[in-house]
Amino acid sequence: MAKVLLAGSVLAIFLLVIGVILVRLELVAVPDKPPAFSKLLPGDIAFSPVAWLYTGTWLLMFIPVFGLLAALVGAIHERDWRLLMSIVLLLFVLSQGLFSVALI
Repeated sequence: MAKVLLAGSVLAIFLLVIGVILVRLELVAVPDKPPAFSKLLPGDIAFSPVAWLYTGTWLLMFIPVFGLLAALVGAIHERDWRLLMSIVLLLFVLSQGLFSVALI
């Protein structure tokens, strides 16, 4: 789980730094409203500074979910059913928070 969290954090920070550098070099204004989620990947491929910033932000928001998914796989492998139920409950709570933020 620690490797998943570390890799996700490093990747998110990399995306954010690249986004900030591109915003500064191209003098692009960052909009108040984020772009649609479906436009982030095409924007990343086209080196859109705003898309890189928001992709890094989305990745930072989902890092805890990825860590819990890694722990979920470990709990299933170890057949630790109490840990599994705790992780499922935490994933449910996190999903409610993330989806409520995404809908705003």
